[in-house]
Amino acid sequence: IDEVFNITQIIGLETIEAILVLGCEHIYIVEGYFYSGNGEICCNHEAPENQRDSVVKLLTDLSITNQKSSENNKEDLNFHKSKSWAVKDLVSVSKRKFLLRDVGFELFFKNGSSVLLTCIDCNKRNSIFNKISSYITSKLEDTNLDEALKLASRQKIKTIKSSNFGSSNTTENNGFNIVDSILSGSSDIASSDITAKWCSGQISNFQYLMLLNTIAGRTFNDMTQYPVFPFVLSDYESEKIDLSDPNVYRDLSKPMGAQSNMREQQFKERYDATKEMSANTPPFHYGTHYSSAMIVTSYLIRLRPFTESYLKLQGGKFDHPDRLFHSIPKLWKSASQDNTTDVRELIPE
Repeated sequence: IDEVFNITQIIGLETIEAILVLGCEHIYIVEGYFYSGNGEICCNHEAPENQRDSVVKLLTDLSITNQKSSENNKEDLNFHKSKSWAVKDLVSVSKRKFLLRDVGFELFFKNGSSVLLTCIDCNKRNSIFNKISSYITSKLEDTNLDEALKLASRQKIKTIKSSNFGSSNTTENNGFNIVDSILSGSSDIASSDITAKWCSGQISNFQYLMLLNTIAGRTFNDMTQYPVFPFVLSDYESEKIDLSDPNVYRDLSKPMGAQSNMREQQFKERYDATKEMSANTPPFHYGTHYSSAMIVTSYLIRLRPFTESYLKLQGGKFDHPDRLFHSIPKLWKSASQDNTTDVRELIPE
C-alpha cells in the first residue's frame, strides 16, 4: 500500500463514501470505511463529523433513510463492497466538479470504464490528483491523437448497465471519455486538433460531441452532469427531409429559448420583469435548465436503472402519463416553441 484517502464515489444519483487505496500494482475502492490518518480505519458513520464531507453526509443519510423504509432491504449485506483496477490499465485522470463544487476527479481506464470520485475540499482533491497523475505521466507523454482515436474506436458505446446504481459492477462509459481525458491531460494535443479532425471528416459528429462533453467535464457517472447532445434538426414531421435544405435544421447559434423571434422576446420580457423582483435575486431569462437529473431520467424512464432514479426524484410516484416523455416531435415543439418552462436539449441515447 502506497497511500490511503477518504473519497466518495458518485454513481448516477448515489453517493458512496469509501476509502481509495493506492497500491504498487492496483487501485482499490472499499465502501463504507473511513481512514483516520493515523493508521486506523473505522466505519464511515463512526468518523468525526468535521472530517466528513457535510454535503455528502447529508445525501448519504437521506439515502440510508430511504433504504430502511423499504422492506426486505439487503443492502447491509454488501456494506463493505470493494473493487479494484490494475495501475497499468489507468489511462488518465481529469479534475471534475460535483454539485458546483470543485472537489471531484475522474479516473479513466483502457476498457472504456471510468470512476467519478470526490473529496472533502479542493486542496485534498488536488493532492490526490497529483499523486494519481504521477502514476500515468509516462503514458501521456507517449500518446498522440491518432492513437487515442484508435483506442476509442475499439470501445463499444456503453452506459450504466447494472440494475442498480449502487451495484459493485464498474460503471462503463463511452470509450471517447478516455480519449478526451488523454487530450485534456496532454499539452501536445489541443481541442483545435479534435475540431480539425471533425471538420475533415476523420471523426463523426457523435465522436466529436462526446469529446466536447468530456472536455466540458460532463460524465455518465453523474446524472446532474450527464452528456448533452443538442437538437440539430427542426423538422420531425415530414416523411422525408432534404439534408441540403437549411430549413430542416435548428439555429445552432441560439439556445432553445431563442429559436423564434416571439419566443426570444418572451424570455427578454421575463428578464426585464425579474429585475424588479428583489435586490437579492439576480434577473434571469430561464427558470429551468437545458439539462438536469430530472430531464435525463425522464428521457430514460423506460430503462433500468433510470426508472428507479426517476421515482427517487419524483417522490416514489410516476407523473401523469401525458407529461411523460413519449414523442420527439412533441418534445421539439415544447422545448423550441410552446412551453416557456421547457428549454431542454437531448442526450446521446
